Amino acid sequence: MESSDVEGAMEHSSLSNCSYTWALNGTSTSSSSSVEDHLRISYNIFVILCSFLGDTTILVASVKYNAFSMHRSILAVIQHMAVTDLLTSFWCTIDLINDVSGRKNLSDFMDKVGYEIMNLSINVNIFLTAALTTIKLLMVKYPFHARLWTKRKTHMVCATIWVKCLLLSILWKLLSYNVLPSDIGKSIRKSLRWYDLIIFILLLLTVIVTSAGLILEAYKVVTQRGDRLKREGLLTVITTAGVFCITMIPLIVITCASLLDNYNYSSILYFDVYFYTIRINLMANFFIYSLTVTSFRRFLLGRARLLTNACCCSSVAEENV
Repeated sequence: MESSDVEGAMEHSSLSNCSYTWALNGTSTSSSSSVEDHLRISYNIFVILCSFLGDTTILVASVKYNAFSMHRSILAVIQHMAVTDLLTSFWCTIDLINDVSGRKNLSDFMDKVGYEIMNLSINVNIFLTAALTTIKLLMVKYPFHARLWTKRKTHMVCATIWVKCLLLSILWKLLSYNVLPSDIGKSIRKSLRWYDLIIFILLLLTVIVTSAGLILEAYKVVTQRGDRLKREGLLTVITTAGVFCITMIPLIVITCASLLDNYNYSSILYFDVYFYTIRINLMANFFIYSLTVTSFRRFLLGRARLLTNACCCSSVAEENV
């Protein structure tokens, strides 16, 4: 999971001596057309703006203004997911600077740091999405027990996920420095890639199964019990899980390919799809919450009205002067 999708694959690649930046961005060393460059740069700018503005708004609205009317455990996981998106935006910013400057302004060190931060945040986000759907399913299935869940306990679970992914990332970096004999290090790296693949598949299945169970339990609550089920949170979790499943497929394909001994970068299209689907997941949360969480949408509309009124008042004052 930690760097295996790219670094592990580079072991058997005939292109492993190429620049690290090129390998991370999945781009060819030959010059691409200006149209493709402009599209990629425009797409990166759009993703970065959506992520920075959207995820910052999510954090401020949830922490300072309590703009999310949902269970505190679900909200805590959403806050951690927003942090992972912001960290991934840091890597997208480095990638954007490299594209604009012709990959000359930033050092290889910054490229590596940006990639490691992106890799860590994406892996944390994967676990958090599985935790999100599982928590929501348990809340619907056991509503009385859910009242006892505190925000602090949920933050502790999320912190455990962060620490676990960080330790695995450090382990991968130590192995990349060849601190062990080549045969042993190669065997351990391949075992860890198998571990990555199994974890990815298990987490994807967890999200699919818990999302399906959530829909079934929600249907039972509404039809059999005759209870009113709060729509907020349910649509949010289901939509987030749907986007997550789409973005996981290229990652699993890359991890499977990295286990092949004759693996190389000839099928670079998988990397393009993977990195661009990462960006879709990156900017999707703000739009998902805006459309599915009524309280958050009201908060945004209220702030937009305040901003509009302030602009109108300032323009009228300037005209009077």
